[in-house]
Amino acid sequence: MWEQMELPLFVDEPETNIYFARCLQSDGLVGVGHFVSVLDKDEILVGQVMVAKDGQLFVIEDAAVDEQISYKDCLVKVIKTSQNLEQFLVEKLQGGCDDLEHLFNK
Repeated sequence: MWEQMELPLFVDEPETNIYFARCLQSDGLVGVGHFVSVLDKDEILVGQVMVAKDGQLFVIEDAAVDEQISYKDCLVKVIKTSQNLEQFLVEKLQGGCDDLEHLFNK
């Protein structure tokens, strides 16, 4: 009979790729948050702009806790853009200070 060996098992915490985000529209960030599934997980930052297949833009607010999500199949799948929110706004709203203030002072 073989002696059973006890081997220590090291299980890393599974990295979550689910984030809480807000949709970015022409008049600013929507108030209601969305859970998004990020396909490109390298260094996701708060304020990172993500894009869905249908062209919707989302801005990452925070990493989600698994217990917060009840319908994983309903998540919007998004990919990272090369911009954060500040870079996106500078490019889209060049010279439009009134518009920029309106976005954040609703």
